[in-house]
Amino acid sequence: MKTSDYGINLIISFEGLNLKAYWDVNGYAIGYGTHYYPDGTAVKAGDTCTKEQAKEYMLHHIRHEVEPYINNKGLSLRQTQYDALSSFVYNIGCGNWAGSRLLKLLQQVPNPTDDDLRQAFLQYAGGGNYNRRIQEYEHFKKKVL
Repeated sequence: MKTSDYGINLIISFEGLNLKAYWDVNGYAIGYGTHYYPDGTAVKAGDTCTKEQAKEYMLHHIRHEVEPYINNKGLSLRQTQYDALSSFVYNIGCGNWAGSRLLKLLQQVPNPTDDDLRQAFLQYAGGGNYNRRIQEYEHFKKKVL
């Protein structure tokens, strides 16, 4: 599967746009939370980009990192679920996704309860991400866009 335009806009709405490099939790980021440019070079202090470049960097990360990490987990997902997971994985990182309570729940429980899903999303609600996790959880539960 691929992240839909709705899912991409969901990520954009949460990430915010910074055209100048800024310090994030694990290093410098730019644009919509990009830590590494498409060529693998790390973002560094003083870097700048245009809005178009920021979207290009984000889409590259989604297509080459986020989507493969979701797609290779053997999950059967609706588009709404996929988009919610794309936002979740984009934010917490692929390594954290691999060890997340949410992934384990989705792989091991055929029909997880709403409360279990909510708690799994909220595992990564720190750092001001509580509202994001709740919105991702709500979107995950939707049947259609």
